[in-house]
Amino acid sequence: MTGSANDNAGMKQRIAEAAAACVLKGNGKRLTVKDIVAECGITRQAFYYHFRDITEMMKWIIERESDRLIESMSGDCEPEERLKKFFRTAVGMAPYVRRGHRTGYGEELERLLEAAILRMFDEMTRAEGLYSGCSYRERELVLKYHSNAVLGLLKGWTDDDTRDLDMVVHQVYCLITGTDRRYFVDAGKDCG
Repeated sequence: MTGSANDNAGMKQRIAEAAAACVLKGNGKRLTVKDIVAECGITRQAFYYHFRDITEMMKWIIERESDRLIESMSGDCEPEERLKKFFRTAVGMAPYVRRGHRTGYGEELERLLEAAILRMFDEMTRAEGLYSGCSYRERELVLKYHSNAVLGLLKGWTDDDTRDLDMVVHQVYCLITGTDRRYFVDAGKDCG
């Protein structure tokens, strides 16, 4: 990466960190560019040089974090361990997401998170060769289903879920991979 690209990414990161601080301090008020630039110590023009608007900034943050998570999940660890890394990251981001919902950008944030989770599942299942026998449309439907199910779990996440993280991850992994036939009404029947 060139010096200019590094500077650009560095400034975007500073703006993102300022936005996160605003969200945590916001007490439910709408997130504004004015608040972000005041927190970051930059001008509005500097914000708009790097991002078209707050939604684009949120998209950049989520995509960057998704890329980092996917990168950390690749490599030597087992698929179930990768899923656990995802859940740990998602649970760690929960305070930002909850407060982000109250800033007036809840729908955009949820849409962006849904797309990020879908992308992560797509990459994870491709790497494991899951659903390779499905048509493109069938695979897309299965991935949407699992992504939305996980998003629903995260929305209703509790302290008990955090304590039972290993069990939650194992159950989700079994559902995604179909390895625990107890979840299917007639284990002898092929759904295809």
